[in-house]
Amino acid sequence: MTKLVFKVHSRTRYQASKFPLHLRPEEDELLSSWLIRLALLHHTMPCTFTNLYLPETRNKLWSADIDLQATPSVLCALSDKSGLPVCKLHLLTLKSYEGYLFEEAFPKTKETPFVNRAGMRGRRCRLPAWRFCPMCLKEDATPYVRRKWRLSFSTACLKHRCFLLDRCPRCESPVTPYRRPQVGDFPNCDLCGSPLTEAEVEVIPQASYGLTAIKKIYEILDNGFLILKGIPVYSFLFFRIVHHLCKAAYFWDKKMGLIDHEIMQHQLRDLPWEQKVRELEDVRLKEQYLIFSGVMRLFDPYPDNFLGYCVQNGLGRTDLSKDLGIIPFWYSEMTDLFDLKYWRLSKEGSQKRDMLCDGRWHETRT
Repeated sequence: MTKLVFKVHSRTRYQASKFPLHLRPEEDELLSSWLIRLALLHHTMPCTFTNLYLPETRNKLWSADIDLQATPSVLCALSDKSGLPVCKLHLLTLKSYEGYLFEEAFPKTKETPFVNRAGMRGRRCRLPAWRFCPMCLKEDATPYVRRKWRLSFSTACLKHRCFLLDRCPRCESPVTPYRRPQVGDFPNCDLCGSPLTEAEVEVIPQASYGLTAIKKIYEILDNGFLILKGIPVYSFLFFRIVHHLCKAAYFWDKKMGLIDHEIMQHQLRDLPWEQKVRELEDVRLKEQYLIFSGVMRLFDPYPDNFLGYCVQNGLGRTDLSKDLGIIPFWYSEMTDLFDLKYWRLSKEGSQKRDMLCDGRWHETRT
């Protein structure tokens, strides 16, 4: 009876206490990465740490994708314990990309565009959601996982010009860093214990457009807008079309001329484009690198490359707008050019159609 009372009192004490030690999140750090480092700072396993201080989340917090599914109540509880503002903790989550990368995150009902799925089962990632650059982790004063590394277009490290890794280099399993982390040895593989900082990397030639594509994507994401033909376009409306064009290239086999510019296109020899997955976010990393390299090249320059790609692949207005729901105005100006009804009824449309067919579009672009 005395032991039971002591346990209840001990749990109540932790529940009512703030975290004894404080830890500032690093730049662009994931919520889960910060929470793991905070637990290790207290020499406690992450699951045990949250069970003690947040008993209302007992055995649930790490069974879900915390970076995408952290609720406002969880963030408020973490804020109260750590002393960090809720708004700052929210910026560590993937939901903070709402209004920038996508209009709304869907943590439970459907897939969220550009967010790599974790496929949580038994508190373990079944899918390669956690990507990392071993060289970045090695150079960090305190290794941590970046928020952008959870996004499907984050396939390479711009600083070290190398491919990111999404699996343990030794056992080739998806990484679940909060299972069995070691103090002073984070992050490591939860299955074989291999330090992720020691993994070898594959360097990408500096002339590869894929690196330029990732840089442009990051700039648009950080700014929240871009300029197309002199008109500002909200970033989430632009990324909606990017996601659609990536699907067209991969799932509808509309990739003719898509990566002719890419010096890394030889990667396809070992990675044939086979439809083995259901979502773009589940496509293999190097394939994603090539797809985003090709799609972003369509906007450099715009609209020349975009129109040429559509003509070369026989894309019509239906293909360009299928499953989109609401079509952004800037994009509808392009899709209308491929509408047969529009061409028949409009003299101007017929002239533009003729110019598209014989390659004279670039001579009259504004």
